[in-house]
Amino acid sequence: MRNNRMFKDSLPPLSHAITATKKQIVEFFSCTSKVPKDAGNTTLHISWKPPPDGFIKINTDGASQGNSGCAGASGVFRDSRGNFITCLSRKLGTCTSTCAELWAVRDALRIAVDNGYQNIMLECDSKVAIQLITGCFNDRHTYSPLLVDCKYFMDLLNVHKIDHTFREGNG
Repeated sequence: MRNNRMFKDSLPPLSHAITATKKQIVEFFSCTSKVPKDAGNTTLHISWKPPPDGFIKINTDGASQGNSGCAGASGVFRDSRGNFITCLSRKLGTCTSTCAELWAVRDALRIAVDNGYQNIMLECDSKVAIQLITGCFNDRHTYSPLLVDCKYFMDLLNVHKIDHTFREGNG
């Protein structure tokens, strides 16, 4: 309509203008109408779950202030009844959050090897760390030494699962 008015100096019939305006009004109200508060929201109840009998669950976490920043790594080991077995905590200096997550996994696996633990289930709240550990990586990858250690320790242990968990369920 606007182009015809500008370039052909002709006005469209009034009925076209009214129809177009009605369509725009309907579109406006469909976009701005109130959406019910619960529409699209899903509530997840997240909590730590113990491993099956005979298993040890290790929950690890790494964090840094900023990316990169002052960082630390930690982990907790529990049995199938949720009983505390051991834990780890380590100051890392300056690194990224992903690096801190990998150090936490590496240190936890090392403790499991050193103590002769078997039937391990590992949970971590970093999807990136899990993808790096379980996937293929180039030897020149920034985190290659940590990843090689993790894979080596996992081969020595009977690691049944390495899973992502939300922060709230991470032990």
